[in-house]
Amino acid sequence: MLQTDDLLIDGDHVVQIGRISGTDRQGFMEVAPTGRSFNIAIVSLVYLAYGLITRERRIDDFTGLLVQVGTIKAKPV
Repeated sequence: MLQTDDLLIDGDHVVQIGRISGTDRQGFMEVAPTGRSFNIAIVSLVYLAYGLITRERRIDDFTGLLVQVGTIKAKPV
């Protein structure tokens, strides 16, 4: 599920800041599903021209996702 916290629009640039949450039910990267939940931060940068998306860049906490579903181990900070 995607939750948008902030949506910033400046002309032909759009920035979406939010969180993605879900449950690892299918696994990925050849790792079996763990059934564990995750909640990670995301930022999406979108560039528009003539009302169409010409480029998109996504930044997310992929390492946090892997830790939360138990794919990799990390010590808490």
